[in-house]
Amino acid sequence: MMNGGEEQSSHSPPRGGGARLLLAACVALAIGGGIGFGVAQRLAGGEEKGEEHAGTEPAEGHGEKPGDEEHAKGSVATVQTVALTAGKMARHRSAFGSVTAEPGETHVVSVAFECRVVRTRVTPGQVVPADAAVVQVEPSPDVRLAVAEADRAVTATAADLERVKAQFEARLATNQDLSTATTAAETAKLRSASLRERGAAEMGPRDLPAGAAGIVARVMVQQGQIVPAGGPLLEIVPTSAVEVRLGVEPGAAIREGQAISIRSALQSADAAAPPVEGHVRLATSRVSPDTRLVDAFISLPKEHGLPLDLPVVGRWSDEPAEGFVVPRAAALPTDDGLALFTISEGHAKRRPVTIVAEEGDEILVTGADLHAGDQAVVVGNFELADGMEVETGETVEGAEMKPATTPATTPAASPPAAGAEK
Repeated sequence: MMNGGEEQSSHSPPRGGGARLLLAACVALAIGGGIGFGVAQRLAGGEEKGEEHAGTEPAEGHGEKPGDEEHAKGSVATVQTVALTAGKMARHRSAFGSVTAEPGETHVVSVAFECRVVRTRVTPGQVVPADAAVVQVEPSPDVRLAVAEADRAVTATAADLERVKAQFEARLATNQDLSTATTAAETAKLRSASLRERGAAEMGPRDLPAGAAGIVARVMVQQGQIVPAGGPLLEIVPTSAVEVRLGVEPGAAIREGQAISIRSALQSADAAAPPVEGHVRLATSRVSPDTRLVDAFISLPKEHGLPLDLPVVGRWSDEPAEGFVVPRAAALPTDDGLALFTISEGHAKRRPVTIVAEEGDEILVTGADLHAGDQAVVVGNFELADGMEVETGETVEGAEMKPATTPATTPAASPPAAGAEK
Protein backbone atom coordinates (compact mmCIF):
# COMPACT_ATOMS: atom_id res chain seq x y z
CA MET A 1 0.00 0.00 0.00
CA MET A 2 2.70 2.46 0.95
CA ASN A 3 4.65 1.76 -2.13
CA GLY A 4 1.62 2.36 -4.39
CA GLY A 5 0.89 5.72 -2.85
CA GLU A 6 4.43 6.93 -3.17
CA GLU A 7 4.53 5.91 -6.85
CA GLN A 8 1.39 7.96 -7.64
CA SER A 9 2.69 11.17 -5.99
CA SER A 10 5.95 11.05 -7.83
CA HIS A 11 4.22 11.39 -11.29
CA SER A 12 1.89 14.46 -10.53
CA PRO A 13 3.24 18.10 -10.95
CA PRO A 14 4.08 20.15 -7.87
CA ARG A 15 1.30 22.56 -6.78
CA GLY A 16 3.58 25.50 -5.80
CA GLY A 17 5.04 26.03 -9.38
CA GLY A 18 1.61 26.58 -11.07
CA ALA A 19 0.68 29.35 -8.66
CA ARG A 20 3.84 31.23 -9.37
CA LEU A 21 3.22 31.16 -13.18
CA LEU A 22 -0.28 32.51 -12.77
CA LEU A 23 0.94 35.37 -10.60
CA ALA A 24 3.61 36.41 -13.16
CA ALA A 25 1.03 36.53 -15.98
CA CYS A 26 -1.24 38.81 -13.98
CA VAL A 27 1.59 41.22 -13.18
CA ALA A 28 2.59 41.40 -16.89
CA LEU A 29 -0.98 42.22 -17.93
CA ALA A 30 -1.21 44.96 -15.35
CA ILE A 31 2.04 46.58 -16.48
CA GLY A 32 0.98 46.49 -20.20
CA GLY A 33 -2.37 48.09 -19.43
CA GLY A 34 -0.71 50.89 -17.51
CA ILE A 35 1.72 51.65 -20.33
CA GLY A 36 -1.10 51.72 -22.93
CA PHE A 37 -3.20 54.09 -20.80
CA GLY A 38 -0.29 56.49 -20.42
CA VAL A 39 0.44 56.58 -24.13
CA ALA A 40 -3.22 57.26 -24.93
CA GLN A 41 -3.30 60.15 -22.46
CA ARG A 42 -0.20 61.71 -23.97
CA LEU A 43 -1.62 61.54 -27.52
CA ALA A 44 -4.92 63.05 -26.46
CA GLY A 45 -3.16 65.92 -24.73
CA GLY A 46 -1.01 66.68 -27.81
CA GLU A 47 -4.07 67.02 -30.10
CA GLU A 48 -5.78 69.39 -27.69
CA LYS A 49 -2.65 71.59 -27.61
CA GLY A 50 -2.50 71.57 -31.41
CA GLU A 51 -6.13 72.69 -31.69
CA GLU A 52 -5.58 75.43 -29.16
CA HIS A 53 -2.49 76.61 -31.08
CA ALA A 54 -4.32 76.55 -34.41
CA GLY A 55 -7.30 78.44 -33.05
CA THR A 56 -5.15 81.17 -31.56
CA GLU A 57 -4.79 84.20 -33.94
CA PRO A 58 -1.54 86.16 -33.77
CA ALA A 59 -1.75 89.67 -32.46
CA GLU A 60 -1.82 92.53 -34.95
CA GLY A 61 1.65 93.32 -36.16
CA HIS A 62 3.06 90.02 -34.99
CA GLY A 63 3.52 86.66 -36.68
CA GLU A 64 3.31 87.92 -40.35
CA LYS A 65 6.00 87.20 -42.88
CA PRO A 66 7.73 90.12 -44.58
CA GLY A 67 6.28 89.12 -48.03
CA ASP A 68 2.63 89.00 -46.88
CA GLU A 69 2.16 92.75 -47.27
CA GLU A 70 3.69 92.70 -50.77
CA HIS A 71 1.43 89.80 -51.78
CA ALA A 72 -1.63 91.70 -50.60
CA LYS A 73 -0.60 94.57 -52.85
CA GLY A 74 0.20 92.35 -55.89
CA SER A 75 -2.53 93.93 -58.05
CA VAL A 76 -0.76 97.32 -58.01
CA ALA A 77 1.73 97.81 -60.86
CA THR A 78 4.60 100.29 -60.89
CA VAL A 79 5.01 102.01 -64.25
CA GLN A 80 6.85 104.86 -65.92
CA THR A 81 5.05 107.37 -68.10
CA VAL A 82 5.65 110.06 -70.66
CA ALA A 83 3.43 113.02 -71.47
CA LEU A 84 1.58 112.92 -74.80
CA THR A 85 2.82 115.62 -77.14
CA ALA A 86 0.79 116.84 -80.11
CA GLY A 87 2.85 117.06 -83.27
CA LYS A 88 3.23 116.27 -86.95
CA MET A 89 5.17 113.53 -88.69
CA ALA A 90 5.51 112.56 -92.34
CA ARG A 91 4.34 109.08 -93.30
CA HIS A 92 7.10 107.22 -95.12
CA ARG A 93 5.95 104.88 -97.88
CA SER A 94 7.71 102.41 -100.13
CA ALA A 95 6.95 100.28 -103.17
CA PHE A 96 8.83 97.64 -105.12
CA GLY A 97 9.33 97.49 -108.88
CA SER A 98 11.94 97.10 -111.59
CA VAL A 99 13.89 99.07 -114.17
CA THR A 100 12.16 98.87 -117.54
CA ALA A 101 11.86 100.63 -120.88
CA GLU A 102 9.42 103.45 -121.41
CA PRO A 103 6.51 102.15 -123.51
CA GLY A 104 6.71 103.27 -127.14
CA GLU A 105 10.39 104.19 -126.96
CA THR A 106 11.95 100.79 -127.68
CA HIS A 107 13.90 100.61 -130.96
CA VAL A 108 13.47 97.37 -132.96
CA VAL A 109 16.13 96.21 -135.44
CA SER A 110 14.62 94.46 -138.49
CA VAL A 111 14.87 94.21 -142.29
CA ALA A 112 12.13 94.63 -144.89
CA PHE A 113 12.75 91.29 -146.61
CA GLU A 114 12.94 87.70 -145.54
CA CYS A 115 16.45 87.00 -144.30
CA ARG A 116 18.66 84.37 -142.77
CA VAL A 117 20.62 85.23 -139.61
CA VAL A 118 24.34 84.71 -140.18
CA ARG A 119 25.42 85.67 -136.63
CA THR A 120 24.53 87.92 -133.71
CA ARG A 121 27.16 90.34 -132.45
CA VAL A 122 25.69 91.55 -129.13
CA THR A 123 24.16 90.13 -125.96
CA PRO A 124 21.26 91.39 -123.82
CA GLY A 125 22.28 94.16 -121.48
CA GLN A 126 25.13 95.37 -123.65
CA VAL A 127 25.42 99.13 -124.13
CA VAL A 128 25.93 100.01 -127.79
CA PRO A 129 26.34 103.21 -129.81
CA ALA A 130 23.98 104.01 -132.66
CA ASP A 131 26.38 102.84 -135.41
CA ALA A 132 27.44 99.58 -133.74
CA ALA A 133 26.92 96.37 -135.75
CA VAL A 134 24.47 94.21 -133.83
CA VAL A 135 23.51 91.38 -136.20
CA GLN A 136 24.64 90.01 -139.59
CA VAL A 137 22.02 88.78 -142.08
CA GLU A 138 21.69 87.76 -145.74
CA PRO A 139 18.69 87.32 -148.08
CA SER A 140 16.91 84.02 -147.76
CA PRO A 141 16.88 81.58 -150.74
CA ASP A 142 13.28 82.57 -151.57
CA VAL A 143 14.23 86.25 -151.70
CA ARG A 144 17.17 85.51 -154.00
CA LEU A 145 14.82 83.63 -156.29
CA ALA A 146 12.33 86.52 -156.21
CA VAL A 147 15.07 89.00 -157.18
CA ALA A 148 16.16 86.84 -160.10
CA GLU A 149 12.57 86.43 -161.28
CA ALA A 150 12.00 90.19 -161.04
CA ASP A 151 15.06 90.89 -163.14
CA ARG A 152 13.95 88.37 -165.81
CA ALA A 153 10.44 89.85 -165.75
CA VAL A 154 11.85 93.32 -166.45
CA THR A 155 13.76 92.03 -169.47
CA ALA A 156 10.85 89.96 -170.81
CA THR A 157 8.21 92.67 -170.42
CA ALA A 158 10.48 95.25 -172.03
CA ALA A 159 10.92 93.01 -175.08
CA ASP A 160 7.16 92.39 -175.28
CA LEU A 161 6.50 96.12 -175.14
CA GLU A 162 8.85 96.77 -178.06
CA ARG A 163 7.18 94.06 -180.10
CA VAL A 164 3.66 95.40 -179.41
CA LYS A 165 4.76 98.91 -180.31
CA ALA A 166 6.02 97.68 -183.66
CA GLN A 167 2.78 95.87 -184.33
CA PHE A 168 0.79 98.92 -183.29
CA GLU A 169 2.67 101.09 -185.77
CA ALA A 170 1.96 98.48 -188.46
CA ARG A 171 -1.69 98.57 -187.42
CA LEU A 172 -1.44 94.93 -186.36
CA ALA A 173 -2.16 95.60 -182.67
CA THR A 174 -4.85 97.53 -180.91
CA ASN A 175 -4.61 100.24 -178.28
CA GLN A 176 -5.64 97.62 -175.68
CA ASP A 177 -2.68 95.44 -176.59
CA LEU A 178 -0.29 98.37 -176.28
CA SER A 179 -1.72 99.38 -172.92
CA THR A 180 -1.43 95.85 -171.52
CA ALA A 181 2.18 95.47 -172.58
CA THR A 182 3.08 98.86 -171.17
CA THR A 183 1.48 98.05 -167.79
CA ALA A 184 3.27 94.70 -167.58
CA ALA A 185 6.63 96.31 -168.25
CA GLU A 186 6.11 99.04 -165.65
CA THR A 187 4.96 96.51 -163.05
CA ALA A 188 8.05 94.38 -163.55
CA LYS A 189 10.27 97.46 -163.17
CA LEU A 190 8.51 98.50 -159.92
CA ARG A 191 8.82 95.01 -158.39
CA SER A 192 12.51 94.85 -159.17
CA ALA A 193 13.11 98.37 -157.85
CA SER A 194 11.26 97.58 -154.62
CA LEU A 195 13.41 94.54 -153.93
CA ARG A 196 16.56 96.55 -154.55
CA GLU A 197 15.44 99.44 -152.33
CA ARG A 198 14.82 97.03 -149.47
CA GLY A 199 18.32 95.61 -149.91
CA ALA A 200 17.22 92.20 -151.15
CA ALA A 201 19.32 92.49 -154.28
CA GLU A 202 22.56 92.39 -152.22
CA MET A 203 23.27 88.72 -152.14
CA GLY A 204 26.15 88.72 -149.63
CA PRO A 205 25.94 88.97 -145.80
CA ARG A 206 25.62 92.45 -144.31
CA ASP A 207 25.85 93.95 -140.81
CA LEU A 208 22.87 95.84 -139.47
CA PRO A 209 23.55 98.85 -137.20
CA ALA A 210 21.82 99.42 -133.87
CA GLY A 211 20.15 102.57 -135.14
CA ALA A 212 19.96 104.09 -131.63
CA ALA A 213 22.38 104.42 -128.75
CA GLY A 214 21.20 102.46 -125.74
CA ILE A 215 20.99 99.09 -124.05
CA VAL A 216 20.28 95.82 -125.85
CA ALA A 217 17.09 94.61 -124.17
CA ARG A 218 16.41 91.43 -126.14
CA VAL A 219 18.05 89.32 -128.84
CA MET A 220 15.16 87.40 -130.41
CA VAL A 221 16.97 85.39 -133.13
CA GLN A 222 19.62 82.71 -133.40
CA GLN A 223 22.26 81.89 -135.96
CA GLY A 224 20.80 80.27 -139.08
CA GLN A 225 17.22 81.28 -138.31
CA ILE A 226 14.96 82.41 -141.22
CA VAL A 227 13.12 85.58 -140.21
CA PRO A 228 10.12 86.86 -142.21
CA ALA A 229 10.14 90.37 -143.65
CA GLY A 230 9.78 92.95 -140.90
CA GLY A 231 10.28 90.40 -138.12
CA PRO A 232 12.07 91.76 -134.99
CA LEU A 233 15.69 90.78 -134.64
CA LEU A 234 16.71 92.81 -131.57
CA GLU A 235 15.24 95.36 -129.17
CA ILE A 236 17.33 98.32 -128.08
CA VAL A 237 16.24 100.70 -125.33
CA PRO A 238 17.65 104.21 -125.67
CA THR A 239 19.39 105.39 -122.54
CA SER A 240 16.98 108.31 -122.21
CA ALA A 241 13.98 105.93 -122.33
CA VAL A 242 14.91 103.85 -119.23
CA GLU A 243 12.53 104.29 -116.30
CA VAL A 244 11.25 102.51 -113.19
CA ARG A 245 7.89 100.81 -112.88
CA LEU A 246 6.58 100.60 -109.29
CA GLY A 247 3.61 98.71 -107.88
CA VAL A 248 1.89 101.09 -105.46
CA GLU A 249 -0.82 100.09 -102.98
CA PRO A 250 -4.27 101.34 -104.01
CA GLY A 251 -5.11 104.46 -102.06
CA ALA A 252 -1.51 105.58 -101.55
CA ALA A 253 -1.11 109.25 -102.33
CA ILE A 254 1.24 109.69 -105.29
CA ARG A 255 1.12 112.44 -107.87
CA GLU A 256 2.87 113.27 -111.12
CA GLY A 257 6.12 115.14 -110.62
CA GLN A 258 6.56 113.88 -107.05
CA ALA A 259 10.13 113.05 -106.04
CA ILE A 260 10.88 109.35 -105.50
CA SER A 261 14.09 107.91 -104.07
CA ILE A 262 15.16 104.76 -105.94
CA ARG A 263 17.52 102.11 -104.55
CA SER A 264 18.44 98.57 -105.53
CA ALA A 265 16.36 95.94 -103.74
CA LEU A 266 19.14 93.34 -103.90
CA GLN A 267 20.64 92.27 -100.58
CA SER A 268 24.12 92.55 -102.07
CA ALA A 269 23.60 96.23 -102.94
CA ASP A 270 25.81 98.81 -101.24
CA ALA A 271 23.69 100.37 -98.50
CA ALA A 272 26.01 103.41 -98.38
CA ALA A 273 25.52 104.22 -102.07
CA PRO A 274 23.41 107.34 -102.64
CA PRO A 275 19.91 106.74 -104.03
CA VAL A 276 18.84 107.80 -107.50
CA GLU A 277 16.35 110.65 -107.37
CA GLY A 278 13.53 110.23 -109.88
CA HIS A 279 10.14 111.84 -110.47
CA VAL A 280 6.73 110.37 -111.15
CA ARG A 281 6.07 110.52 -114.89
CA LEU A 282 2.72 108.77 -114.80
CA ALA A 283 0.49 107.45 -112.01
CA THR A 284 -2.17 105.15 -113.43
CA SER A 285 -5.69 104.69 -112.08
CA ARG A 286 -5.99 100.97 -112.75
CA VAL A 287 -5.22 98.02 -110.50
CA SER A 288 -3.11 95.45 -112.33
CA PRO A 289 -4.81 92.02 -112.40
CA ASP A 290 -1.38 90.38 -112.03
CA THR A 291 -0.04 92.26 -108.98
CA ARG A 292 -3.22 93.81 -107.52
CA LEU A 293 -1.27 97.07 -107.35
CA VAL A 294 -1.42 100.38 -109.17
CA ASP A 295 1.40 101.00 -111.67
CA ALA A 296 3.47 104.14 -111.35
CA PHE A 297 6.22 105.06 -113.83
CA ILE A 298 9.25 106.97 -112.54
CA SER A 299 11.53 108.88 -114.89
CA LEU A 300 15.24 108.75 -114.11
CA PRO A 301 18.09 111.22 -114.60
CA LYS A 302 20.35 110.73 -117.61
CA GLU A 303 23.28 109.25 -115.66
CA HIS A 304 21.28 106.93 -113.43
CA GLY A 305 23.49 103.83 -113.81
CA LEU A 306 20.66 101.34 -113.19
CA PRO A 307 20.65 98.22 -115.40
CA LEU A 308 17.48 96.95 -117.05
CA ASP A 309 15.26 94.57 -115.06
CA LEU A 310 16.99 95.44 -111.79
CA PRO A 311 14.62 94.97 -108.81
CA VAL A 312 14.36 98.27 -106.98
CA VAL A 313 12.50 99.85 -104.08
CA GLY A 314 11.11 103.36 -104.26
CA ARG A 315 10.58 105.49 -101.15
CA TRP A 316 8.74 108.75 -100.65
CA SER A 317 6.98 110.73 -97.93
CA ASP A 318 3.39 111.89 -97.73
CA GLU A 319 2.31 115.23 -96.36
CA PRO A 320 2.92 115.44 -92.57
CA ALA A 321 0.01 114.06 -90.54
CA GLU A 322 -1.17 115.31 -87.12
CA GLY A 323 -1.39 113.22 -83.98
CA PHE A 324 0.49 112.50 -80.75
CA VAL A 325 4.19 111.68 -80.72
CA VAL A 326 5.12 108.88 -78.30
CA PRO A 327 7.96 106.38 -77.94
CA ARG A 328 7.45 103.17 -79.88
CA ALA A 329 7.31 101.18 -76.62
CA ALA A 330 4.07 102.93 -75.63
CA ALA A 331 1.98 101.10 -78.25
CA LEU A 332 1.22 97.47 -77.44
CA PRO A 333 -0.09 94.89 -79.93
CA THR A 334 -3.30 93.23 -78.73
CA ASP A 335 -5.88 90.88 -80.18
CA ASP A 336 -7.97 93.89 -81.19
CA GLY A 337 -5.12 95.97 -82.60
CA LEU A 338 -2.74 98.43 -81.00
CA ALA A 339 -3.44 99.91 -77.58
CA LEU A 340 -1.92 102.62 -75.40
CA PHE A 341 -2.38 102.87 -71.62
CA THR A 342 -2.86 106.25 -69.97
CA ILE A 343 -3.05 107.00 -66.24
CA SER A 344 -6.17 108.59 -64.76
CA GLU A 345 -6.65 108.96 -60.99
CA GLY A 346 -4.20 106.17 -60.24
CA HIS A 347 -5.75 103.66 -62.65
CA ALA A 348 -4.73 102.46 -66.10
CA LYS A 349 -7.03 103.28 -69.02
CA ARG A 350 -6.72 101.28 -72.22
CA ARG A 351 -6.93 103.46 -75.36
CA PRO A 352 -7.08 101.88 -78.85
CA VAL A 353 -4.71 103.73 -81.18
CA THR A 354 -3.56 103.69 -84.79
CA ILE A 355 0.01 104.32 -85.91
CA VAL A 356 -0.08 107.02 -88.58
CA ALA A 357 3.66 107.52 -89.09
CA GLU A 358 6.94 106.45 -87.56
CA GLU A 359 10.46 107.75 -87.45
CA GLY A 360 13.23 106.04 -85.53
CA ASP A 361 12.09 105.16 -81.99
CA GLU A 362 9.12 107.55 -82.13
CA ILE A 363 5.67 107.03 -83.63
CA LEU A 364 2.72 109.26 -84.39
CA VAL A 365 -0.57 107.82 -83.09
CA THR A 366 -4.20 108.85 -83.23
CA GLY A 367 -7.12 107.62 -81.16
CA ALA A 368 -10.23 108.58 -79.24
CA ASP A 369 -9.99 110.24 -75.81
CA LEU A 370 -6.35 111.21 -76.23
CA HIS A 371 -5.29 114.67 -75.13
CA ALA A 372 -2.02 116.54 -74.99
CA GLY A 373 -0.42 116.16 -71.58
CA ASP A 374 -1.97 112.75 -70.80
CA GLN A 375 0.50 110.42 -69.13
CA ALA A 376 1.13 107.44 -71.40
CA VAL A 377 2.75 104.30 -69.95
CA VAL A 378 6.03 103.37 -71.59
CA VAL A 379 7.56 100.98 -69.03
CA GLY A 380 5.49 98.24 -67.40
CA ASN A 381 2.55 98.47 -69.78
CA PHE A 382 2.84 94.83 -70.84
CA GLU A 383 1.43 93.71 -67.47
CA LEU A 384 -1.46 96.19 -67.28
CA ALA A 385 -5.17 95.62 -67.69
CA ASP A 386 -7.93 98.19 -68.17
CA GLY A 387 -8.84 99.78 -64.81
CA MET A 388 -5.87 98.28 -62.97
CA GLU A 389 -4.47 100.29 -60.05
CA VAL A 390 -0.98 101.60 -60.73
CA GLU A 391 1.82 103.48 -59.03
CA THR A 392 3.60 106.00 -61.19
CA GLY A 393 7.35 105.98 -60.97
CA GLU A 394 9.75 108.43 -62.55
CA THR A 395 8.28 110.34 -65.49
CA VAL A 396 10.38 109.88 -68.63
CA GLU A 397 11.06 112.68 -71.07
CA GLY A 398 9.95 111.69 -74.58
CA ALA A 399 13.20 112.82 -76.19
CA GLU A 400 15.26 110.80 -73.69
CA MET A 401 13.15 107.66 -73.79
CA LYS A 402 15.10 104.52 -74.61
CA PRO A 403 13.54 101.30 -75.89
CA ALA A 404 12.32 99.34 -72.87
CA THR A 405 13.80 95.94 -72.14
CA THR A 406 11.01 93.47 -71.38
CA PRO A 407 10.98 89.77 -70.46
CA ALA A 408 10.90 87.09 -73.11
CA THR A 409 7.14 86.79 -72.68
CA THR A 410 6.60 90.43 -73.59
CA PRO A 411 4.67 90.92 -76.87
CA ALA A 412 6.73 91.94 -79.89
CA ALA A 413 7.18 95.57 -80.81
CA SER A 414 4.26 97.22 -82.54
CA PRO A 415 4.09 96.55 -86.29
CA PRO A 416 4.64 99.40 -88.76
CA ALA A 417 1.66 101.43 -89.82
CA ALA A 418 -0.40 100.28 -92.79
CA GLY A 419 1.17 101.61 -95.95
CA ALA A 420 4.30 102.67 -94.10
CA GLU A 421 7.76 101.58 -95.13
CA LYS A 422 8.03 97.86 -95.64
